[in-house]
Amino acid sequence: MNRLNSLSEALDLLVEPIEVNPDWETIAGQAARAGRRTSEPRLRRPSLRRALVLAAVVVAVVAAAAFATGLADRFSAWIGGAPGRPAPASEQKGFSARNGVALASFPAGTRLRILLRARVSGTSFDLLGFRNGDAYCLRLVRSKLPGAPGDNQCLRADELQGHVALIANNVYFSVGKPATTITGIYGFAADKVRAIRVTRARGTTSVGVTNNVFLALHGQLAGTFQHHLPPNPVLAVAAVLPGGALRNVPYVINGQGIFRGGKPPTVPSYFGPARASSIPGAPTRVSAPIDHPRISWLERRKKIGAPLPPQRYETFTFGRLIQPDPDDPIRIGIAVGPARGFTHSHAVTGTWVCQVYFQPLATSGGSTSCSPNVFQNGPMALGPGFDSPIVHLSGVAADGIVRVEAFLSTGRHVTAAIRDNVFSVAVPQAELGGELVGYNRSGQVAGIMPLWGNAVARPCPPAKFTTPVGQLPAAAKWEQVDLATRTVAGQTILGKTTDQVRAILGQPTLIRPRAQTVNSVSIPEYRYGGKTPATLGLSVTFVKKGDRILANDLYFQAPSLTDAKLGHVLRIQPEKLQQLIETTHGNRYRLYLGYGKDPSLGCTGAFHARSSAAGISFGVNPYRPSRPYIDIRANAQP
Repeated sequence: MNRLNSLSEALDLLVEPIEVNPDWETIAGQAARAGRRTSEPRLRRPSLRRALVLAAVVVAVVAAAAFATGLADRFSAWIGGAPGRPAPASEQKGFSARNGVALASFPAGTRLRILLRARVSGTSFDLLGFRNGDAYCLRLVRSKLPGAPGDNQCLRADELQGHVALIANNVYFSVGKPATTITGIYGFAADKVRAIRVTRARGTTSVGVTNNVFLALHGQLAGTFQHHLPPNPVLAVAAVLPGGALRNVPYVINGQGIFRGGKPPTVPSYFGPARASSIPGAPTRVSAPIDHPRISWLERRKKIGAPLPPQRYETFTFGRLIQPDPDDPIRIGIAVGPARGFTHSHAVTGTWVCQVYFQPLATSGGSTSCSPNVFQNGPMALGPGFDSPIVHLSGVAADGIVRVEAFLSTGRHVTAAIRDNVFSVAVPQAELGGELVGYNRSGQVAGIMPLWGNAVARPCPPAKFTTPVGQLPAAAKWEQVDLATRTVAGQTILGKTTDQVRAILGQPTLIRPRAQTVNSVSIPEYRYGGKTPATLGLSVTFVKKGDRILANDLYFQAPSLTDAKLGHVLRIQPEKLQQLIETTHGNRYRLYLGYGKDPSLGCTGAFHARSSAAGISFGVNPYRPSRPYIDIRANAQP
């Protein structure tokens, strides 16, 4: 037992509340004044000296534990050992029942405490908390479904250290009939944080902080495929400090990118790569390379850890289940089995090494990644993980690597848990990029693995029109559209069969017969005006409906494309095109997404038809702005 755990346990024993009668001394005093006697022995109050000694012990343990965790005067509700109140019996029972059958479970006997309750769109949610060794854990469940998987997240003290507030996880629930979509965030906040301000695509709200945690939820009707509101994602988060000052809490929007300083852009934007920079404090070279990286126990089929349960979609000849961190329930399955599938039309042969990721309270395996040579890129290999505001990086390290450190863009570095060649470390996604560094027993660098960084919001570039309208060739049949009726050359294309499309538009420049495969059925793509994605003028894609293959999407990027009322629509800047569609075809379409309003979707805008499930999107590829596009779809995407 390490010093931190022993201090934490001692602290929990000393400060766990004891049920006593709050009126005992009042009752005893009244009895004495009345001159009544009782056969019950009198309770002797401890002497002042004993009380001071006991208080000194408590203070010493509290101070030592706070010093060890680095959370003193910042997360007092948790340092005190008893945030909130004991969870309702139903939620404790539901958690224990699920924990008892989970493959990625917490220690038996884990006791939950309810930290706060929130109600949104008629649905009640409970945010529960508990300690697990050096980890501070949160569990979000619907109050009526205490045994459901819920949202679960555990952070060690060094993950909380240095943050005024930290978002632990995103929230997504679909409840009720008709369905309501409930989204949001939850996480930890230090003592000085008065509230958390959440900015969404539509509207800004603030929620309070209770027991050093917060929960911000928003509900809206999901609607039907034809009639529904656009999503309302979280865009920025800020901590409200005493006096009303705001502190940005970095947040990665939809897992893709960050607004600098938490300020949403005022112009159409997309998420583009950040400039590469060195990682503070990270080693720059490998000083002790491992020539032939291997996992010897796996090669010998040694039965370490626990047996890997059979997986639904994979067949393994040998597999084990490893828990790298005793304070984190995440388990990683390591297995070998016959390779399956095809590459370049040839069957894959040989043996694969696979990693299987098990989330907390999971009763079955999640994502799986397999490779014929797991160490083909170095002596460490990442497996699948759980992507959220906290990224769980798990993988395998070759024999000889005894320590793995994650160096982050902010200058922080976090030590990974490692056991039997399997490592795991949780880092805030907002602090990426970075590096994973593996060390041997002598402290030498044996391997370096770069970690991806976060994209940042950048202004959408203007469309570039390399050929003036007066120099464009006449529009071909497939370049003549009517956006009002979603027709091409005066005829409906969407919903037509492959033969009907060819009969109307002519023979394609290129046919991709197996552009998609659904249930072993090949679905084609027709290209007109060019053979590659960069040169094509029109791409017609199809979907399988029953036993028929029907046109579902018309993607245009031909400069000569003309609309019956708007003229050369791909020679109009996207923002202007949006205005023209609204004024000219507003009786047929409603604006669903303003151009560049959601950087996670890129430099795009979208209209939905008012009388059907169809829609139009438009925009530019920011990396190739000379080819703006319009996309006409039979089924508009949310």
